[in-house]
Amino acid sequence: MVAAFAVLVATLSLAAPPADPYAAALDAFRAQRFEEAYGFLEQAFAKEPLPVYVFNMGRAREEQGRFEDAAVL
Repeated sequence: MVAAFAVLVATLSLAAPPADPYAAALDAFRAQRFEEAYGFLEQAFAKEPLPVYVFNMGRAREEQGRFEDAAVL
């Protein structure tokens, strides 16, 4: 029972949005987790719509080989 609770707590803490989604995006990008980076960049853009977030969203899509998706951003 205690182990199940620990797993639940760990899962819930992973689902919580980061305090600084842009920093999380940079970490994910450096680790080549481009889909995750894109998601964090979307969160950052929702908080503050800066052009750098859109640029980096395009870069994440380029790194995934999704060139057409990158072009429409």
